Amino acid sequence: MKRLFLLGCCIASFSFSQLVLGSFTSNNLKYLWPGAGLLTEERAFLNQSPIGSGLSWTPSGSESVMTALPINHIDTPPIQWLLESNKPEKLFDYGLVYQQKNLEGASRLMLFHLNKTGKPGYITLKVTPTDPSMVWLKGGVSGPDTSELYVGQRLMRTFFDPDQSVFGVENGYSRTWVVGPDQVLGGLLDIWLSPKGLYDVEVFFYENVTRDASGPVVGASPCFAYHELSSRIIMKDEALRYNMSIGREDYLQAGTETLEGNYGVLHRFKVVFLHIGTYVVSFTANGGPARLIARVGDQIWSSYAKTDAKVLELNITAPQEILIETIPLPGSNYPATLTIQKKP
Repeated sequence: MKRLFLLGCCIASFSFSQLVLGSFTSNNLKYLWPGAGLLTEERAFLNQSPIGSGLSWTPSGSESVMTALPINHIDTPPIQWLLESNKPEKLFDYGLVYQQKNLEGASRLMLFHLNKTGKPGYITLKVTPTDPSMVWLKGGVSGPDTSELYVGQRLMRTFFDPDQSVFGVENGYSRTWVVGPDQVLGGLLDIWLSPKGLYDVEVFFYENVTRDASGPVVGASPCFAYHELSSRIIMKDEALRYNMSIGREDYLQAGTETLEGNYGVLHRFKVVFLHIGTYVVSFTANGGPARLIARVGDQIWSSYAKTDAKVLELNITAPQEILIETIPLPGSNYPATLTIQKKP
């Protein structure tokens, strides 16, 4: 059964003079790696450091400097590529799960894998620039956990969070998570270089931490030209229901690969309210149980539904336009629909 989660992204402005170098706190790190599993050496490091417990971060080596921005924000450059590390979603074998080489420009990585080997495994994400440069990452990784709905919910809230940090790592980034049997690891990360250049993105799945980087290829590596869906809905008739469809099939093509649903594609619905009154926004999980998190105006709203569920009520006191943003991700059933209707 195909699944997705719905997510919105809010991007703010930033000045490079506001960077904080070499300083790490739980506030800095909780957005990029919330709740991820810890290796033994990571537990020892975190227990003896001011970072605190429950975080999952490993120094990249003495030659690397990680840069964290705890309060202010950096704009993600325009996304050019959508990377889908989700084939296969269920991992039965070890080796190279995903690889894209010589990428240029900003990319968005959608990562979602379920360990079905029956024993713990190790998922590693690597970003390797061709020439010396700063690798920037913005977004989050959620899990591991046995509930896909829970992983997707945490992942979306992380990506929605207006206080999420941006991280920069000099000359390459590598990170490993422990994923137990029947556990899911999910991620949505924007990646770019400064200065601009070519880079590789790779995801590996290993049986043990002493891994062999030359393992077999066990996954597909689709790379799509990134697009966003945007539409404007003018609510002219006070008696009508207005529907917004999310996660339709066969949206993007890349060679022989097809993007199922709208995985990783930002949806923007600009809703124009012409009449004052109270409006009910309902969420319909057309394909089965699903959880919704969407940005509606300047607020984040969440709902869970097996069929229909009231998401929120909007009190419109004057004609206005409200922006609704979501991003489909694995984790829930689709298609899904948002419906807006004015109360009598």
